[in-house]
Amino acid sequence: MLREAKKNFLAIAAIAGAGLIALPSADAASISNDNSTITFDTTGGGITPFITGWTVDGINQYGAATSTGEAAGEYLGYVSNGTIDNITSLPVINSSFSGNIGTVEYQGNGFTVSVMETLLGGSPGSGSSSLSETVTINNTGTSTLSANAGQYVHLTLDGVAGKQTTTLSPSSGTNTATVTNTLGTKYTDVMLPTPTFVGVSNSGIAGFDEGSLGPITGDSSFGFGWSGSIDAGGSEIFSITETLSGVTSPGSVVPLPNSAASALATLVGLGAISFARRTRRTA
Repeated sequence: MLREAKKNFLAIAAIAGAGLIALPSADAASISNDNSTITFDTTGGGITPFITGWTVDGINQYGAATSTGEAAGEYLGYVSNGTIDNITSLPVINSSFSGNIGTVEYQGNGFTVSVMETLLGGSPGSGSSSLSETVTINNTGTSTLSANAGQYVHLTLDGVAGKQTTTLSPSSGTNTATVTNTLGTKYTDVMLPTPTFVGVSNSGIAGFDEGSLGPITGDSSFGFGWSGSIDAGGSEIFSITETLSGVTSPGSVVPLPNSAASALATLVGLGAISFARRTRRTA
């Protein structure tokens, strides 16, 4: 099911690259706490990630151009009863960004998706920060909803692309991604319970290697995912915990490309399906 969803994402990306899909305009928002700021694009569709910036002590961990032209950031995607898309392509029905907490609720066909982000920065100069995400899919229809959901992350630690190592662990029951660089910066992404889809890449989502745990060094990225069904009137709740430590001075930061190739690559980025925590409740 997940492999088929990935193939469908790639096919849609090819159409978008040919200019046959109209992409919606962006709507930026942000939350801040101590030394950290998270920037979102809540309506960017296939063009941009959901999280476009994570700045810690003045250094954007998604701030450099990648070797593939894929925009660095965190993508949230879904497949619902055969419909494959970026979560930010859905209409926003509620949103709030205040202090260190941001919430967005999207309306789908027979379902809603709500995303809550809580940012905890470190003291100025500490180089540390953490982000907690809760994503809830509610089945508002009268029949079972077949769904996949996913997170794909392409970092540029310390504002430098191509010099980081990504490893997924443990070897059995994989639920943790660790990204490091030679400057001592470390990022972790923990999923509980165990995802049903994992993989890493060194060439964007087009080169995504399902089941590969790394380590892989270069312009590396990763994805985790979930696949299942939601009863009528029920919900699935996923949680993702991300942390950064040791953030240090960046190298040369290159502006993100603004091209059809970039739009293609970032929409392809939706193919790495992942969310982590599954909690079912029924009406």
